[in-house]
Amino acid sequence: MPGKIFVDWEALNALREARKQGLSAVDFEEPLPKQNTGDEAVEGIRGALQIRVKPERTFVHLLVIDTHNSLNHSISIPCSRGHSMSGYARVKDVANDAYLMDGVEYLSLGQIPISCEISLPNTGAWSVEAPLPDHLVERMLSSFHRRQAKAMKAKYPKPRFEIHYVQMLGCH
Repeated sequence: MPGKIFVDWEALNALREARKQGLSAVDFEEPLPKQNTGDEAVEGIRGALQIRVKPERTFVHLLVIDTHNSLNHSISIPCSRGHSMSGYARVKDVANDAYLMDGVEYLSLGQIPISCEISLPNTGAWSVEAPLPDHLVERMLSSFHRRQAKAMKAKYPKPRFEIHYVQMLGCH
């Protein structure tokens, strides 16, 4: 009894077309479904993130960085038994309770009364502490510390220097 052969004509025609283009059957791939562009993905992620302001104090240091790197050196920034948020310090000096960061100079600006946490629904208990935006940090500083920050910005002008607000949580 002869066997029956079933042919997927769409796939066969696609293979024939691929052969005409010099591709072998191994090289041939079906086209991928339409992918979201980067902008569409960013908007989807941004819309899903949840931001929570917590009443946990944030300790703020102003760090001056030389964009030409000629004046930067290793600076020991005290932690006061706190911890920095991810992305700031690469090295912690546990013996001296400090983070080592490259910069020109730093200035402790005290504490502000809030902190920020970002989470994503339906990802279990995932959340991450996030730094507050510069304009919010500056608004929440005491008037004394705002004047100090302003003086540092005048001493180290843009574009040669960058001013970063290094934020830490859980300080005592």
